[in-house]
Amino acid sequence: GCLNIYNSNLNRSNIKVFDAPCEDSLNLINSRGNIKSVEIYNAYQDGLDIDFSEIIINNIKVDSSGNDCLDLSSGKYFIKKAMLLKCNDKGISIGETSNLELNEAIVEEANIGISVKDSSTLKANYLDLQNVNICIEAKNKKQEFEGGLANIREIRCQNLFLEDKKSRIKIENKI
Repeated sequence: GCLNIYNSNLNRSNIKVFDAPCEDSLNLINSRGNIKSVEIYNAYQDGLDIDFSEIIINNIKVDSSGNDCLDLSSGKYFIKKAMLLKCNDKGISIGETSNLELNEAIVEEANIGISVKDSSTLKANYLDLQNVNICIEAKNKKQEFEGGLANIREIRCQNLFLEDKKSRIKIENKI
């Protein structure tokens, strides 16, 4: 990553990254705490990649990412509000036993709005996914894991919802 934060305790941090030419513009590894805001613009590949962490983020904005706007692995995450724009692959990728609680997210322009895989769970309050080919996918990708589980209270999306036999997408209200 261009900016790596490793084994750290974060306390109401504000982070901005512009035009990062690395695989991950911002990579948080084995860290804890809360972040007031993250802004990432023009990421070469992944905008924000978080691994093995317990992180709370109040606001995140990623605008233009060559791969995933937000990539979460092996941790517990809470995001109050996310705006993810022009994500070449996924708006949010949740994998490898991650748990994401998401209050509100807007994803505009992505191949996949949100992918939940490999023993991970998503609990979302409100999702607005526009100009995506696949709204939500839940699947088992790696053999050492089970499938993914997505629980969504309210979603606005007009395209595909995909789940494999090991996974489940539950939606209370589709608007």
